[in-house]
Amino acid sequence: MTKIDNKINHILRKLNELDYVDIVPFLLKKGFDRHQAKQLIKYFEDNNLALLNYSNELKFTSIPETSIPVDLRNLSIHAKITVEGKSYLKTHPTFVEKLRYDWKTRLFVAIPMIIIALSINLFFSGFNFQATNSIDFTVFVHGQKGLDDLILKNEGKVVLLLKSDKREATINEKGEATFKEIPSVFKDKKVNIIINHKQPYRPTKLDSLYTINDKSSIYLEVKLYETDSIYGSIFDSKNNKGLDSVRVSIRNVSTYSDKFGYYELKIPNKYRKKFQDVRFEKNGYKAIVKGNVPVHTKQGLDILLIKE
Repeated sequence: MTKIDNKINHILRKLNELDYVDIVPFLLKKGFDRHQAKQLIKYFEDNNLALLNYSNELKFTSIPETSIPVDLRNLSIHAKITVEGKSYLKTHPTFVEKLRYDWKTRLFVAIPMIIIALSINLFFSGFNFQATNSIDFTVFVHGQKGLDDLILKNEGKVVLLLKSDKREATINEKGEATFKEIPSVFKDKKVNIIINHKQPYRPTKLDSLYTINDKSSIYLEVKLYETDSIYGSIFDSKNNKGLDSVRVSIRNVSTYSDKFGYYELKIPNKYRKKFQDVRFEKNGYKAIVKGNVPVHTKQGLDILLIKE
């Protein structure tokens, strides 16, 4: 990451356009995997190019890699460009931006464009051409159980990414987000649609593009990501030393803490949900069950066990 990379420039420009946003969909489109995303985050942090809030799988670099690979699309990386990041863009312009500052190029490009625009305007005005200035459409947000699975009633917003612009619409009690007065130039165009929510809800088809039309409807299936694991540390209540070989389980899925008391339990797809009941047990200690643990927040769950 010490070498200037076009991918860094691309991601920073997206942040400059969209402010605080989850950049995982952009990283996936640029071919990033989890390791490359970790490198990008380190570069951003080392050079103070962006304010970051990301999943713990990227934070705990000192924890050995598990045998089960972690897919980047299941993680969250929220970022906001800093003043230093904006300065970076100014000092690392793209080829097109360099051309914009070349007065000769502006002269030769602008004059033909003005002539063409005037010609088109005169042509259509002669025929009394009536154009539609904007389009309206609705996005219906639903879960994986079907159209009636309204998992985000009155929660969050749908974000429409229109090239260098973005539009947001609040999700109502019917799971609908209505967009109004979208420029007609985007009619029949394919665009990105994402979710803005305090919890990591995302479309199930991250790489999909959606065609927008006037008075049309788009059905967007979403799900809650980052419910695939739970982690933390377990200590003896008397001496606060880490406890090894503590069995940690959710239903019939279990793991054991290491010699430092650290554990990480991977949750299969069929058992994943926002809240879990987690059981901790070790011979010679009182078993503990923690109910309604908010797995989706990706916060560590530390436990004190008491000797019997």
